Amino acid sequence: MLCLYLSSFSQENKFKFGLELTPNYSFATVFIKEPLHDSIKFLEEVSREEDVFKRKKLSVNAKVFTEYELSQKTKIGIGLGFLNNGVRYANLVFGDSINPESGNFTASNIRKATFLSIHYHIEVPLYLKFYINDKIYNQIGLSCSYNIYSKTVSKIYYTDQPVWITTQKINHSYAPFRKINLNGNVAFGIDFYKTDKITLFANPYAQYSLLGLYTNEVLINRKMFSVGIGLGVKL
Repeated sequence: MLCLYLSSFSQENKFKFGLELTPNYSFATVFIKEPLHDSIKFLEEVSREEDVFKRKKLSVNAKVFTEYELSQKTKIGIGLGFLNNGVRYANLVFGDSINPESGNFTASNIRKATFLSIHYHIEVPLYLKFYINDKIYNQIGLSCSYNIYSKTVSKIYYTDQPVWITTQKINHSYAPFRKINLNGNVAFGIDFYKTDKITLFANPYAQYSLLGLYTNEVLINRKMFSVGIGLGVKL
């Protein structure tokens, strides 16, 4: 019955259905819970240091959606998607060093190490789309995301042996990730190919999590920020 109901509206050109893929970069902004004890204030400086925390991560998100025409220039849409983002915690460089206490020279066979935290979510976006002309539009909305899985990937690069890669699921009791988050979304797009039956579109977009990556129990929290371009089709 629901399919017949939606089909009747689709025949009147009120409903459109589509698929969108979104290559994007994600990174984190750091928030410190005040006041910090003097013994751990150094964490604030370390957490904000971009040379140590190179946070950008390349991801690809996907969603299916349905869009309803409120007027000739205004549309409303809702979707169901897969959201993938993360944080590159460090890109540490190692080398030969001298022990300041003993003065002994120490040769290290570790060249560098990287640590990546990856988060997978189910996302339900809701948005409003406003057309400036027949092809160009602005889009704003909110989305609710549910964290289904998180993991860390560490890579140690040696000078004399292959790279050592370790993947580990993050235990939520150890790292109190927020299961449900709310995100703000904005986009500016164009329908670059359009016929009576099909529309191809592209829209650069930005997404910002309104709640922290962790619950309020932690001292140092992060909010995710993603920028990318959505590429999709509407039928």
